[in-house]
Amino acid sequence: VEHSNLQIVSLRQGHGQRGGRVERVRVGLAQFNLSRNFDGIEIGPWFPPKEITGFRQLFSEKPFTFHASSVMTPMKRNWRFPVRLKDYLDYTDSPWISFHIELLPLYVFRLNQRLGLCLPPPQTGKAVQQFIAALQHIREATGCPIILENLHSIPGERYNYAASPEVITDLLEQTDCGLLLDLAHARVAAGFQGVEVRRYIERLPLDRVMQVHVSAPYQINLALSP
Repeated sequence: VEHSNLQIVSLRQGHGQRGGRVERVRVGLAQFNLSRNFDGIEIGPWFPPKEITGFRQLFSEKPFTFHASSVMTPMKRNWRFPVRLKDYLDYTDSPWISFHIELLPLYVFRLNQRLGLCLPPPQTGKAVQQFIAALQHIREATGCPIILENLHSIPGERYNYAASPEVITDLLEQTDCGLLLDLAHARVAAGFQGVEVRRYIERLPLDRVMQVHVSAPYQINLALSP
């Protein structure tokens, strides 16, 4: 992977944390001896755009990338979502926007995680085309390159399509997007599909990898979760 030796720190918002986050990040990085020993910063919409100014001042010599996470749910809820994305791009000067590959509706995913409910998934072709249409709208509105992150879906064969390497490969070819390879998501997806992790990853379009999330899943009620 080109530039695979670069270490990017991803800034995340902890539950209930508000205000003073720039200082907490500075202290946290210092505790792990990472005050300057990294090459860039990934930041997401859990921080308001103006707060990013503080991070840019703190790490003025580091490049920033913007991880927007979800695209389908914000597009349905707020018609100004593309405008908000442009604000983030202005504040971060990110070379791309990264999104999750959302082929399973968020409510289906959350009801399964929280209540164990298994609602019927949408038709694969319809889900893919709706996702592609949303990406096209974002691309036209922002003029920014897009990379897509593999997700892990939920247990059950009928949900495997949402994390299928073949579906992901076809989607990236249709949209000409790069891949954000999330190793924790890949491990969980492989477990749900009953395949060895290395074989699952080898089936992904690795020639399109532009960024990697290096993390590991943890266990909840004997099931893996990223």
